[in-house]
Amino acid sequence: MKEQSQPRVLIVGAGPSGLMMAHELARFGVPFMIIERDLKKSSYSRAIGVQIRTLEIFHALSLYSHLAELAENIGSIEIFTDGRGRITIDLPKTTSFFAAFLTVDQTHTEAVLENALIGRGQSVMRGVELLSLKEVEEGVKAELLDQQGKITSQQFSCVVGADGAHSTVRKSMSNQFSGGSYDDAFILADAFCANFSGRHAIHTFFKDTQFFAMIPMHGEHHYRLISIRRGETTKAGPMPVIDEFRALAKKVVPFPVEIKTCSWISRFFVQCRSATHYQEDGIFLIGDAAHIHSPAGAQGMNTGLQDAFNLAWKLAMTLKGLAKPEVLKSYHDERKPVGDFLVDRTDRLFKFMVKSSIWARFLRWFVLPRIAQSEKAKRKIARLISQTGIRYDSGILCNDGEHLTNMGLELGVRAPNLSLMSSVLKKTDLHTLITDLHFSWVFFLPENVGKKQVLDAVHLRERFEKRWPKTCKVFLVFARDFEAEKAVMEADYYVSINPSPSFIFEEASYIITRPDHHVFCLGLLSEIDHAEKSLQRFLMESV
Repeated sequence: MKEQSQPRVLIVGAGPSGLMMAHELARFGVPFMIIERDLKKSSYSRAIGVQIRTLEIFHALSLYSHLAELAENIGSIEIFTDGRGRITIDLPKTTSFFAAFLTVDQTHTEAVLENALIGRGQSVMRGVELLSLKEVEEGVKAELLDQQGKITSQQFSCVVGADGAHSTVRKSMSNQFSGGSYDDAFILADAFCANFSGRHAIHTFFKDTQFFAMIPMHGEHHYRLISIRRGETTKAGPMPVIDEFRALAKKVVPFPVEIKTCSWISRFFVQCRSATHYQEDGIFLIGDAAHIHSPAGAQGMNTGLQDAFNLAWKLAMTLKGLAKPEVLKSYHDERKPVGDFLVDRTDRLFKFMVKSSIWARFLRWFVLPRIAQSEKAKRKIARLISQTGIRYDSGILCNDGEHLTNMGLELGVRAPNLSLMSSVLKKTDLHTLITDLHFSWVFFLPENVGKKQVLDAVHLRERFEKRWPKTCKVFLVFARDFEAEKAVMEADYYVSINPSPSFIFEEASYIITRPDHHVFCLGLLSEIDHAEKSLQRFLMESV
C-alpha cells in the first residue's frame, strides 16, 4: 500500500494481534504506524494453538497455506490420570470446513502476518517505545522514544494498544485490569522426544499431585512440554533444566519417553485478567492488553486475533467516512462479553485440569470418562474451544429484533461457509467473498426458483449497490446451476457446491454480513425493506 497521508492510527505492539490489526488496516487502505519496543523478536513461543475460527480468518485472507506449512493438526486429547487407563476425547467436527485446530510456533504465526504486511508495502518500526498518550481535541497525542533516544510527539486519530499484559496504552486510560495470578510456577520446554510419536493428539498425564503435558509441534518427535511446580509462588526462582522434565516424564508417563534435547526452556506464572473497558474515546485495547487467559483451551492469542479482526473494519469504515460513528462504538460492547466469557471458562477448565486437590482429582477420575462418551458434551466443548460458537448479541449492531425469519441462523452468529462455483467456473467460498470492506448481501435462491423471482433479486442487487456503492455488495447464490443458467443469463452469480446447510435454501432468503463474517440481518427476500432500514442506521448514503 502506498502511503496516502499522515498515519491516522498508531498500533502499539507487534505481537499476533497487533500484526493482524496492521495487516487489516493495510488491506483496507488506512494509513497507520505500528511500533514495537523490542528490537529483536522473542524466540520463546508460549501461544501455540490456532483454533478453527482463526483458521477460517487466515483462509479468507489467503494466509492459511503459509500458516499450515509449519503446523501440526490436533484432533484429540489423550488423558492419563493416576493409573486409571487412557481417556480419549476426540474433538467432533464443527460447522467449519476445518476439522482440527493447529499447533504452530507463535514466532511462525507472527512471521506469516508480518510477511503479508510487508507484501502490502508496510513494516514494523522496531525499537520504538510509547512513553505516554494524551487525548486532545483532534485525536490522541503520543510521545514516542526511538532507539537513538530521541523523543518525538505525534498526533493520531486513534491508538490501538496491542502491547501485552503490562500495556502502556491501557495504563493511560481510566481502566482497571482485574483478576490475578495462579498460585504455582509453570515450566515450559521446546523438546525433541526420540521414542515418542503421538502425533495429532495432546497428551496429558496426572499422577498424585503432578501434572505433565506433551503437545505435538511441527516436525517428527517435536513436542512442547508443560508442567507445574507446586507451591512455588515467588517470581524469582530457579530456571528449569532438561533433567527436571526427564524426571517428570519418568514419574508420570506410563510408558518410556526419552527427552533428548530442548531448544529452549522457560519458567513463568499464569494470569487471568480482564480490562474494565476495551475502548475509551479514540483509544482501543486488543489481545493481552485487554484480557489474559489461562493456557487451557489455547484461547488467548486467538481471542486477540479476533479482537483485531472485529475492530479493524470498524476503524476503517469510520475513518474513511463510510460508516457512522456508532459502528466504531460497538467494539467494546461486542468484544468485552466475549473476552470475559472466555476468561471465566478457561479459568474453570484450567483449575479442573491442573488442581491437585482430592476434589479435582475425583472429578478427573469420574467426570472425564463421561465427557469422553458424551457426544453432546464434546460438541459443546468443541464449539467453545474452536470459537466457532462466538456470537455478538450485545451492542447496537446486533439489537435489531424485528426480523421475522430464522432460517436456522440468528443475528450476530458467524455465517456458515459455503463452497461456491462462480458463473465463470472459478471455485471460491462464501467467507472469502464477504471479507472485503463492505456489508455483504447474500441472496440464497432455492431449487426450482422462478425466473421472475430471480430477476427481482437482480434488480434488488442493482438498487442496493447503487444506493451504497462503496459499502454494500450483493451476491446471488443458487442451490443448483440449472436454475441459475436459465434465469440469470449474463449476470454474475454463484452456485453452492456440497456440502451446504440445507436450511439456507428452503426459501428465497438473504443474510447481510459484516466484513468479519458475522450476520447483521437476515430474512426472506420478501422482508428486504426491513434490511434496508436496518443498514441506513449505520452506513453513510452514496459516498
